[in-house]
Amino acid sequence: MALSVKGIALKTSLKTIIKNMPKSSSPKTGFNGNPYKESPNNVVWTIYPKPLTDYAKKYDDNAANISGTSKKTLINEVKHGNAVITAGSWHYQNGRPYHVLALVGYKKGQFLIADPYMKKSWPNKSFWVTTQQFMRIFTSKSRHARAVVIR
Repeated sequence: MALSVKGIALKTSLKTIIKNMPKSSSPKTGFNGNPYKESPNNVVWTIYPKPLTDYAKKYDDNAANISGTSKKTLINEVKHGNAVITAGSWHYQNGRPYHVLALVGYKKGQFLIADPYMKKSWPNKSFWVTTQQFMRIFTSKSRHARAVVIR
């Protein structure tokens, strides 16, 4: 989803991207888990920014790990047409499970979020969230302000 914002890998299927993504028993070195199923309770299936950035660079030489970045930097990236992959929560609601989404737009006080997990029949594949709510969840202890930008 983030690659498509920049017009990258448009002829590459999502299944191919997922199939070629590095896999590992640890998210520090690759995706741990099954991207096609929900994880069991209290188990986080994810990939951390370093291996995700390394993989993204196969498609975009300018991809960068910007974890720990400020709201101002996130706004700047999106205003320049870049997508930012972030660790967040389902619909950016407090207390909802760990979830990875793409930050794809900005308007005063709000970010536009695109959710790659959404099923075709579900409404709101993209939605607006206040920057305050976004930053509260993005910087929480469980999410560590993890972010990868596609430039």
